[in-house]
Amino acid sequence: MVRGSSSAKLTEWRERLERFGKSGSTVKQFCSEESVSVASFYDWRRKLATEPSGGDRERRIPAENASRVFTPIVVNPPATPVSIRLPDGVRIEVPSDHLAAVRTVICELVRAAQVPDKGTIPC
Repeated sequence: MVRGSSSAKLTEWRERLERFGKSGSTVKQFCSEESVSVASFYDWRRKLATEPSGGDRERRIPAENASRVFTPIVVNPPATPVSIRLPDGVRIEVPSDHLAAVRTVICELVRAAQVPDKGTIPC
């Protein structure tokens, strides 16, 4: 809890900050309407934003950041291509993240290398 503050004052400032959030006014306009200083407004907003909630030690999101939400993202490194070098020096590169393409290239290479008398190798 915020040290050195009465329960009534805490309630008053919580309600005031809630009204501000709904007001659409600038801080300066709102403080003038409420007859409080801008410095007191920011001081109380900071105090209440960092006040532990419900006895736990987590900090609440400061009011100025309340509308910001972290969106998790996944960064995948670029796929390293599968490189196939043929005996005649030809090199084939296939993106490794497209397994179907890798499988197709390998099957076609196997089919092309098959000897007609030996039968077929299934892919």
